[in-house]
Formats: sequence, C-alpha cells, structure tokens
Amino acid sequence: MELGRSKGRIVAASCPVCGAPKASLQLSLYTVSVYDVVRCRACRLVFACPRPLPEELSEFYSARYFRKTAADCLGYEDYRGLGEMNARRMWTVLREKYLQGMPTGRILDVGCATGGFLSEASRDGWRCTGVEMSADASNIARHEFGLEVLQGDLSTEALDLRRFDLVTMFHVVEHMIHPLKALERAAEVLVPGGILFVELPNWDSMGRVLKGSAWSQLTPPEHINFFTPSSLRFAVEKTGMRVKVATSAYPLFADLARVRRWSRPAWIALSGVASLASCLGYGGYVRLLAEKIQ
Repeated sequence: MELGRSKGRIVAASCPVCGAPKASLQLSLYTVSVYDVVRCRACRLVFACPRPLPEELSEFYSARYFRKTAADCLGYEDYRGLGEMNARRMWTVLREKYLQGMPTGRILDVGCATGGFLSEASRDGWRCTGVEMSADASNIARHEFGLEVLQGDLSTEALDLRRFDLVTMFHVVEHMIHPLKALERAAEVLVPGGILFVELPNWDSMGRVLKGSAWSQLTPPEHINFFTPSSLRFAVEKTGMRVKVATSAYPLFADLARVRRWSRPAWIALSGVASLASCLGYGGYVRLLAEKIQ
C-alpha cells in the first residue's frame, strides 16, 4: 500500500553507502510498519527508512522466514522448493558465464541459506564455507549437506584469519543495514586477485518501473537497499576493488518454465522481452563481478 506523501520531497536521511545527509522521497508504503523509500541525492542509492536494528533482523530471519505461516506477509512459502532450486541453478550460471578459466579454490557464500548453492560448488571441487544468520537454515546446510556454515554475518570473528578466492553475495546486500561495511568486509576476506560476485534486485527493472509501489521487491524491513548497476558499481569501487562487470539480467526462463509449467510459446515470448529489457538496463537483477586489486 502506497501512502499519500509528496514524491520528490527532500528529507533528512543519511545514505548507508556515501553518508550524504539528504535524500529525495520516492514513495512511502506499509508492510509491517510505515517506511519511506528515498533516493540519495549524491550516489543515487535508493534505500528504506527507518533502518531496522540488528536485533530486529535477527528475530526476522528466524525459521519462519524460510517457511512462513499464513499470518506472515514476508518471507518464503517454502524456501526448500523454488528458493533452493534457484540457489543451485546459480552455481551453473556463475561457473559458465563468469568464472570461465578460474581454477577451483576457496569460496565463501554470504547468506548461504540451506546451502544449495554451496553443495553444487562442492561437487565441482571448490572448498566451501558459508555464513548464514538463520540458525534453522544453517543447521540444514551443515547436517544435510555436510557444509561448513558459520551462523552469523560477515562480521563474525571466525573469518578474521580466513581468506577466499571467491566471495558470493546472492540477494543479501539488499537486506543489510550497513551495505558498504559488508562490501568492505567481503574485500577484506578475499585474497589479492580474488573475485567478488554480487546479485540483487535492480531498482531500474522493468518490473519496478511498471508496477511502482506494487513491485514485489519493495518489502522493508526485508529489503532495505535498492541498487542499480551504476550505484552498486559506485559502492564496490569505494572498497578499492576493480569492477569488471556491472550489468542487469533476468533469470533463466528455461529453468523457471519447468517449475511454473509455462507453454513453449509463452516461454519464448517472455525470454525475448527479458533479453531486450536486460540489454536496455531494465533487467530484474543487477549482477556485478569485481576483482580485489593485488
């Protein structure tokens, strides 16, 4: 539900990436409370206010987040269905499109959930570690898949002396209270020449442009940061890393068609629209690959 407040009005809101003190109101909406969604006047990041507290997020990402009840408006119906399937699929996408020629090594997946992505990476010979806030999800990853998963976030001291060849952050930066600090920590735990890969919703997506406040990603306090390829590039470059790819994309409709039982003509039509939107910068996701400078 969008609330009647003046779009474009300048409000006091400190940007969590560049620290600029003022932002332009984009919209106001109600999920579990009333939130303003604002755009930084300096770096153009879009973010939600007020920001949640760490203890609120710890409670929010409980077992119910991955399998919500009828009373819950946010979270997954059942993450172990489509959510985990998409996590597994993304290893193939990453390996074939972005990691060609990169030897196997040590990978850290941030917000690894139940470990579907890492279980696929481990089959290809990668040495896998995950961090996950949810105790329930991290227990599944450890006990069902035999993965090393640390409960918590990137700030955990257990990572202080660890270094990785690849750090992945799939749909997690949009959840973070301090996104720049998380990206800086990701750079810190990479070896020189190591790779960071980030995927998250695109504020400039065709879906958001067409749906406005009804866009499915507008779910604070779940999603509180909304990037574009250019604003994510800006944030990652502030960490000192070299951005090699910053683009928009839509998910693979071939995979989704099997789950949602779309007809082949519908799949072909949607794939064409998705490809065009991605080329124009209106893809549903931002994908960024960066290298830690040696």
